[in-house]
Amino acid sequence: MKRLMWWRACGALAATISLGGLLSAGPVLAGADDDTAANNIPPVLGTPPFSDNQTNASPTVGLRLMPPTGTQLIEDQLFDFRVETQVPSTNASTPVLKSLTLNGVQMRDSFNSAVSSQGLGTESGTPSIPGLYGASVRNITFEEPGTYIVQAVVAVDGVDYTITNTYPVTPFQLKNRVNHIVFFLGDAMGLPVRSAARISAKGIFEGRAKGRLNMDLMDEYGLVSTSSFDSLITDSAPGMANYVTGLKQANNALNVSVDNTPENVLDNPRIETLWEYMKRRFNWATGIVADAFITDATPASEAAHSRARSARTPIAQQYLDYYVDNTAQPLTGYNSLKALTQPLDVILGGGARDFLPLGDPLLTNFYQLSDTQGRTDGVNLFNTAASLGYSVVKDKNELAAAPNSSPILGIFAGEFRPGNALGADNIPGVLDRLVARGQATIGGKTASDPALGMNVAPPVGTGCGSTVQQ
Repeated sequence: MKRLMWWRACGALAATISLGGLLSAGPVLAGADDDTAANNIPPVLGTPPFSDNQTNASPTVGLRLMPPTGTQLIEDQLFDFRVETQVPSTNASTPVLKSLTLNGVQMRDSFNSAVSSQGLGTESGTPSIPGLYGASVRNITFEEPGTYIVQAVVAVDGVDYTITNTYPVTPFQLKNRVNHIVFFLGDAMGLPVRSAARISAKGIFEGRAKGRLNMDLMDEYGLVSTSSFDSLITDSAPGMANYVTGLKQANNALNVSVDNTPENVLDNPRIETLWEYMKRRFNWATGIVADAFITDATPASEAAHSRARSARTPIAQQYLDYYVDNTAQPLTGYNSLKALTQPLDVILGGGARDFLPLGDPLLTNFYQLSDTQGRTDGVNLFNTAASLGYSVVKDKNELAAAPNSSPILGIFAGEFRPGNALGADNIPGVLDRLVARGQATIGGKTASDPALGMNVAPPVGTGCGSTVQQ
């Protein structure tokens, strides 16, 4: 908790700064934005050069601060603050942080002291490439609403580079008698999907809808721009993060910013999600329920932190707050991550292969997976969850019998239609279920038609039923 004091020292200053200051600071372009020629020299993050989009990073060395400028925080929301360069010095000499100010107050020594206390390496995101600067102070917060302006000066090859970020921090209060919140998210369900549903369900006459959807009748609704940090078209992870963190993040990332240690997807600068915030501050019970595999990007966006949404096995451990060395989610180097994540009380979805070890009989006999699927670290998270007090269930009968007084982990059977692009981890969708029950058809075909594949047995065993219909 001592790390938090680095920002608290200047909390009172923020209240005197107008939010209008955020609008007056334009972005710094990392190279000319002509949408044709690549900007600047390629950074160490891979083959792409600096984005041709406007980027708040200094030219030549790509000095930047994270979270990105304009990240919308709420009071006392935890986040990691990082200073880094993206292009190494020419002679591999070590860049130097010369100044770091918060609302005009010098904080460099406090920042360096916090990094030293954490330790270099994974815990502070120390880059492995010579000539780069990179350091993260973990789990800090702005305790009071206001606008915070942070400026860093880093010397590279004897030249000083400066970058400034601005962070608006809003108040947060629970309204009276709010005890439960259920958040439904239709992955990729934007306005065009709603329009299509309205036309399909209600019809249209002379350009006017003949009726409205229930969601059209709500007293209040808002719009969220879901473009990601590095793409106009978001994927599921940063799309969901727009709702639960206030951070614009890169595609394929879960509640982290991209940094200059691409070799490690778990050490990136993180931000607290609304689920974690509510549990830490108000002791709320939290959970995720999905008809996809439960470590998929959309449900994972509520409770996990990784640069790679594909890091499914450490994500599963983060759900349970289970950090152990020599597993997919170690503890050494990740004490700050463990301090940030909050164990979920309800976990219901598919994706058994992320929870059970390779060779576990349940994977083949019940979940219908091949003998090549499962965790490679030997961890059985079903047993772990049970030891932590969770009820562990696999079907609707076990779910109905589970007590309401304990947290619950439910990992259910997936979809077995041959050639299904979603794979075996996803629970059949609504249309599949309706067809299987004889309540709908696809192109006039019923579940018994071989073209739909619903009358085909699963690849292995019979534990989940011999066909989708069952």
